[in-house]
Amino acid sequence: MRILNPLAATIAFALSSTTAMAQQGDFNLEVATKSDSGRPSFVKGNLGVATPKSAVAALKQIVTNEATYQSNGNEEFIVKRQWVDALGKQHTKMTQTLNGLTVYGTDMTVHADQGNIYAVSGKLAINENQSVERRQINTSMRAVAVARQIGDVVAAPELAYVFDQVTGLTTLIWKIEVTFVNNGDFGHDALFIDAKTSKMVTRHAKVHSVKNWKTYDHQNQSYTATPTK
Repeated sequence: MRILNPLAATIAFALSSTTAMAQQGDFNLEVATKSDSGRPSFVKGNLGVATPKSAVAALKQIVTNEATYQSNGNEEFIVKRQWVDALGKQHTKMTQTLNGLTVYGTDMTVHADQGNIYAVSGKLAINENQSVERRQINTSMRAVAVARQIGDVVAAPELAYVFDQVTGLTTLIWKIEVTFVNNGDFGHDALFIDAKTSKMVTRHAKVHSVKNWKTYDHQNQSYTATPTK
């Protein structure tokens, strides 16, 4: 049996404690940009480490530890896309859920260099209610009646949340997709109708009428294209 000298044990413990503290001290976060609501829209610093599989857990840890996000603990994230840019940096874009329901209107992206997270962009949707008060929700048929005043309903109503990028508010809604023709132009919109009042909150166009456009890829290379009918 190996007997450790008491002095050596004390030194070893001190060194291990110092190392742990140094590792904790490496973490630092700066809120570089805030939204109109006062919550972060871009943070940077030494934000921890993440692999492609652990990016969701890393993001949850960041929004939980940074008080200005005002996280309530009922937020979850789903990986939407992962890619490596021309400089070799890794990016993971995630959609969000609240109380198990999809949130439309926002997403968040974790940016890492060799696994070290250096930034997080995007706005966190929050809602202090820890569950969906279904007794206060109007039936989807009321929302469908509102949607039919705009166009033909082409998808089943979905109970979800929508996030307002300007106010930072998150509203429980029925999401309904409709198609219509306006002045000869085809339209396809996602309507977000308040689940409690049955009033329109906002709408997101899924089809945009344009004559030409310029687009860029993730390597900032541009090209032009002509729309086809």
